Amino acid sequence: MPPSSRGKVSYDNLPSEALPELKKLAGEQSQALLELLDRWLSERDRDANPRVPGTGRMRAGVGIYYFQEDYKGENEP
Repeated sequence: MPPSSRGKVSYDNLPSEALPELKKLAGEQSQALLELLDRWLSERDRDANPRVPGTGRMRAGVGIYYFQEDYKGENEP
């Protein structure tokens, strides 16, 4: 992904019964990814590791969100 890009996956015809499992899976996988990224970033952060070489002072992060809603198609009020 290029810098400042966003990734997203969504579907609009899921049964309500699938959502609890999706929410659980998304939560587990999201937490694992955030922990991996936290370790990676902390190894490169010069506040945590003053000996890290490089120039500039950059700020970067990754956020993950979950959503669910009732689907209203184009022809539905």
